[in-house]
Amino acid sequence: MSKIIKISAQDFPSIYEEFMQSLRHSRIINGKITFTKQFVNINRKAKIHFSGEAWVKMTALINSFSDEVAWHATAYRDDDESKDEYYIGDIFVYPQTVTGATVTTDQQRYEKWLMDLDDDTFNNLRMQGHSHVNMGVTPSAVDNTLYDGILDRLDDDMFYIFMIWNKKGDKTIMIYDFKKNILFDTADCEIDIAGVDINAFVSDARSKVTRRYGYTYGGYAGTSAYGSTYQSTYNSANTKAAATAGAKTPATTTPAAKTETKPTTPPASLVSGGKGEKAKADKQSGKRKGRRKVPKDINLYDYVKR
Repeated sequence: MSKIIKISAQDFPSIYEEFMQSLRHSRIINGKITFTKQFVNINRKAKIHFSGEAWVKMTALINSFSDEVAWHATAYRDDDESKDEYYIGDIFVYPQTVTGATVTTDQQRYEKWLMDLDDDTFNNLRMQGHSHVNMGVTPSAVDNTLYDGILDRLDDDMFYIFMIWNKKGDKTIMIYDFKKNILFDTADCEIDIAGVDINAFVSDARSKVTRRYGYTYGGYAGTSAYGSTYQSTYNSANTKAAATAGAKTPATTTPAAKTETKPTTPPASLVSGGKGEKAKADKQSGKRKGRRKVPKDINLYDYVKR
């Protein structure tokens, strides 16, 4: 829920009275007095409109860098101040040194970069964003220190937007609007990209997508509709092959009864003619036992012709 940023003048008397009541009934422990005041949340939502160019540039930075990267953006409050709507115009990357988990700015290079901007861009740099790559998007102690430094330089009629994104699309958003005295947190912010309400689009998509469990794809557990079709086709093909095989496929897993092995019937040539018939057959097929000796005094060519 949205929260107030500053204590208004009309709230001082009631807060002062609460503090005095706390002092009258408090005990001092470890030399300290603690007073806590809980403020009522505000039921208001903000909408952030990205231009198509700004959204493409920002997502390109998030997806293209394997280290953290930071950027500024021009941002504008809606002309109708009764609307809690803000517009992101363009994205600008400033000089920085990065690692997998940090962004460091050289103050002299950064100030020179700022001075080189045209007046309209400089006066409307009202957003700071950076990527946490594949990590969570909770602001670090370094992030909070940076935010405090930026907020301290803002006048009472200004606003500023902070964003942290990662490659999964997780985000943290904070909009400090001092003129309206309100802080919008991530849950209070809707994003619109060049006229497309992304939150509504994703919500509608989720209502149409159902995840299925409990069947396999190619022998592995899976949730793909393609996997289900593949497995069904595979099983159907196996069933058809088994039916075609017919009697060749055993009906049960019970071992078959042992049968007597009969000797193989010998060729008719061996049975009818014995060794003489076999020798005749070998001679006709060109087979010889041993090596045939060639006479020393005969011409080899004439011998081969025989």
